[in-house]
Amino acid sequence: MKLPVGTAFRSGAFDGNPPQVFELADEATIHPFTNKMGIRAPHRGKVLTTHPDSLLAELKSEVKEDAMLLLINKTDSKQNKALQVKKVEKYTGTDSKQYNKISFTAATALKKGALLKDLQLLKPTLQAGLWTISQKADSIKNTMITLNILSQQINSGNYILIAFRKQYRWFKVTAVAEVMRTSIASNEMKINGNIFTIPGIQVPVTQLTLDESVNSAKRKQASDAIWDEGECAEIIVYFGMQLNANIIDEPKALLTASDPLFFDKTLEMPVENYNPQRFLMQDKNTLGAGVNGSISYDENKLTLNQATDWESPLTLP
Repeated sequence: MKLPVGTAFRSGAFDGNPPQVFELADEATIHPFTNKMGIRAPHRGKVLTTHPDSLLAELKSEVKEDAMLLLINKTDSKQNKALQVKKVEKYTGTDSKQYNKISFTAATALKKGALLKDLQLLKPTLQAGLWTISQKADSIKNTMITLNILSQQINSGNYILIAFRKQYRWFKVTAVAEVMRTSIASNEMKINGNIFTIPGIQVPVTQLTLDESVNSAKRKQASDAIWDEGECAEIIVYFGMQLNANIIDEPKALLTASDPLFFDKTLEMPVENYNPQRFLMQDKNTLGAGVNGSISYDENKLTLNQATDWESPLTLP
């Protein structure tokens, strides 16, 4: 709707003053959908502190206390770490919504600024031991381990966890092979003075090549023991990783000019050939700021002009 010069508006009473009449000095265009638009509270989308020991999570399956999980950063493997769950609890965010908060028994290896979209919590669904009947020295050696089973559930590129008592290390599989191991050694039997050789029995098992040595300083804690054939019987290999949770955050409580300004509802484009460029930002505390910018109706977003800013952050929602 186009309003001509001189169109009068009557205000309500305010600050103890009676209603007043205002008139347009210039022609104006109004539209019901351009009068008031809510801003969707933005998310930081990144880790705020180095080595946090708790995270908000969007659960894909149940997370149990004491469970051993693998937290990975898909863009920086140095931030990957095996973590034991201390507790899972509900957390009330700045938006008054309930979130799942997972606390761990130790700090993560995450760095401040890590993007949440790159983080995942994985949980193993299968496990096996190491081969211990024969050739124990070859069951855990440098970057190779030999399982006590033949598994088709492990592929190159998969993550695994290796555990010895309360010590856990993560690895990425670079190669998978089927090898033969002796389960019963050959022996000789004497019958009626004749000596017979009974051949041994061999079985196929899975051998994994890892991206780092089992005892690499990159994967073991300084206080951890060196794992070799002496620990084989107590070592457990966890595999069959599934997505347990994505890492998320709560929305920001304050809005600044550097934040993305997405509208909380889909906008209807105003009358043809009219593009508003001046806007008033006002929060629930009536703190406001006049800004210049433009609306992208495809993105449902307000983009501010370069160098646009306001002095004090606005309170959300």
